[in-house]
Amino acid sequence: MDAIILGMPGPWADSNNEAADIYTSKIGGLPDWPFPIGSGKQNLLECSACRSNLCLFAQIYAPISSKSLSIEERVICVFGCLVPDCESPIFSSSKVLPCFYIYTQEEKQSKKAVSGSSKNTLLSVQECDYVSEDQSNGETYEEENYEYDRALNADRTYLKFKKRVDAYPEQCFRYSYGGKPLLASVEIGDPGICKHCGGLRHYEMQLMPPLIFFLQEAANDDQKISLQKIDWMTLLVYTCSMSCADSSYQFKSDGEDWIVAEETVIVQCE
Repeated sequence: MDAIILGMPGPWADSNNEAADIYTSKIGGLPDWPFPIGSGKQNLLECSACRSNLCLFAQIYAPISSKSLSIEERVICVFGCLVPDCESPIFSSSKVLPCFYIYTQEEKQSKKAVSGSSKNTLLSVQECDYVSEDQSNGETYEEENYEYDRALNADRTYLKFKKRVDAYPEQCFRYSYGGKPLLASVEIGDPGICKHCGGLRHYEMQLMPPLIFFLQEAANDDQKISLQKIDWMTLLVYTCSMSCADSSYQFKSDGEDWIVAEETVIVQCE
């Protein structure tokens, strides 16, 4: 099983505008661009729904080191819209969110506990099915049983999500390049294919509910009003499996070339 890296809350920044660098993972504040973004590229930082300025929710240093790909200097920035009347499901606002830094640790799981829990759950399902067979039959039973199974699967998914959150109740993000997301609900959108190379997108990371709690705790009155818009359980970030990019968003800084790529975020709400 691939390692799952958890982003845990570290110290608060002295200022929400405090500068860092791309090797620093943080929540809120301002993005630490390694290059100046020209006025012609500002649409990258605008909400596609209301055209307001986006604010930074998370900056994650995410180098890639695999058999097929190696990129040392790589960072993921998750932006969102906080305008109350905007139709965007993920949080634009010129407000700068409270900023705190992140340290990482690997998630440890007990296989014994997971296995035991799965077995007990299966036993409960079998017992419920047995009772249902005695009390229902025909088409009505099949329709009700389908709805019951669907609800049961949804409950299982949410309970698994809650269990993993409860094990590390301060986790702000989860990272597993090419791994599997921790779903909060059964229904998940289609990340689609990369619009640049046509390759598959794969899961890379997700933002978690404790992040919202920490932001709300440190927010001022205006920020709290904006943050009330957030009703998601998790944001799933999918990236191009080839890590390609649009050459039209290429920047130069200190003799180095940087490329910006817009990726896909899937929202799972309460």
